[in-house]
Formats: sequence, C-alpha cells, structure tokens
Amino acid sequence: MRIDSALEGYVSERQYLSKDRNWYIYEFYDVDSQKQLEIKSASDMIKWSNKKTDDYALRLDERATIPFHHMGLVGQTGSGKSFFIQMLVEQVLSKKVSHELFIIDPKCTDVYQMAKRTVADERTADKTNAIELIKQFHERMKKRQNELQDYFISNRNKTYRDAGLPALILLIDEFGALRESWKTLAKKERDEVESVLSDVAFMGRQLGCILWVATQQMNAQTMPTAIREQLVLKIALGDSDEQTYRTLFSSGVDIPPVQFTAGQGIYSYPGLASADKPRLLIVPYCSFLN
Repeated sequence: MRIDSALEGYVSERQYLSKDRNWYIYEFYDVDSQKQLEIKSASDMIKWSNKKTDDYALRLDERATIPFHHMGLVGQTGSGKSFFIQMLVEQVLSKKVSHELFIIDPKCTDVYQMAKRTVADERTADKTNAIELIKQFHERMKKRQNELQDYFISNRNKTYRDAGLPALILLIDEFGALRESWKTLAKKERDEVESVLSDVAFMGRQLGCILWVATQQMNAQTMPTAIREQLVLKIALGDSDEQTYRTLFSSGVDIPPVQFTAGQGIYSYPGLASADKPRLLIVPYCSFLN
C-alpha cells in the first residue's frame, strides 16, 4: 500500500514486513532534507566526509556512507558525474591510509586533468595508454595476492583491511567510449583486456583491488556482463534511459517518480537499497571544483 499522499512533506521510500510478520514497516524521509548541500572548499568537503567515514569508506550524500567496493556509475552529460567522481577521489586522497589510485579517462576531460594534478603520471592514462595501465594494475593485484596468502591462511574470512593494507583503486571514466576504441584491436587483444578486467572485478574485493567504472549508458555493448555483475555499488545520476536502468540495476527496477537534476539520482547497495528498489541519492554540489 502506498501511503505517500497521507504524508504531507514526506516521501515513503521503502515498505516491508517485520521479521516476525506482525508489522508493516515504512521508511520515509523529509522532503526538505533532500535539498542539495553546497560545499565551498576542499577542506569543508573533507570535514563533511570524515563525520561519517573511516579510512576505508566513502560518504555519498547526507544519508549514505559506503565501504570501498566495486562501483558502476552511470550519468549523461550534465548529470554531475564528473563532479561526483572528483569528490570521491578527493575523499580517497584525504584518508590517513595511503590508498593508490589508477585513473583512466580516454577523453582527457576533467577527470584526466584532475588525475594529472593529484596522481602520479605513471598511474594516469588516456585512450592511448589505457590498456598498459590496466595490465599494470592487474600485475599489482597479483602481487597483492601473493603478499596476502600467508595472512589469509592464518586469518580466515579476513580482507586486506584487516591486514592494514591500502586499497588499490582502478577508476575508468567513459568506459563505453574506451571500449568502443578497442574495436580497432585484434580480437585476441580485446578479449585479453576484458579478461583482465573481469579478473579484477571477480578477485579484487578481498584483496583490496577495487574497480570503479563510469559510463554514459549501460547496456550489453558498453559493459561486459561478467564485469557488470560484480559491480556491487550501483549509481545512476541524472535521468537515464529505461534500458540503462534495467541493465545497471535489475529488469524489474522501481525508479522513484522524481525528475532528477545534476547531482541527483539513485543507488543500490546490499543492506541499504536493493537493485529492485534503489534509494534516492542527493550528491553535494562541490562548488569549489568549478
């Protein structure tokens, strides 16, 4: 039963039965709480982030704080995707643990320029040296796997975080455009690159080798299924087409009836929001990035 119309000034977001089946539970939020926050300096953004996070987590908006995990991010031009990526990178770089970022932007736009300023040149790539950097990251992952073997033997069900190691994050912006450029390569080489990325997506979480993939649209042509299925954190900013929503989240996804503007969208993450019923996301407007 939808009760939104009876909640003046509030929106009902999720409904479910309690574990004992004796209660209907409704989660709802105040409309005023979803006004977009403006952050005017990098230091203010770090303070805002640190209120809710530790060295292995990211704050997405006023409500959502997420541990480092594989992420799929979708956003058309003007959705606020680039600002959001830069906000996440700023958070990662501000942590006390020295996490390692590897950043690929085939179009050499805002994300690439930010990477050139904040990440070492050998861990930044455009379209021409993207494959080389992906393979470099994969080799780093295999080295990490060897480093952790003895630790995992004596520490069951633990991760890189328990061992006190930094995360290794491979961020690929405009993945659809990058994958399109690979069509000029021999099929064997294309298959090898996608196999490497699939390996990172499948094996990397426990090792602390995290894959972040951003694209304008999500479908079978832009994102291989083997990679997409491992993207645990799913985010769509701005308005997207129906196929993108169904491919990123699920075939039966229930999109909130909201007209999204820049920095607004939906996300899913286990325990917070299911792929069938993603939650509303209101990313802060980081005006200092202009």
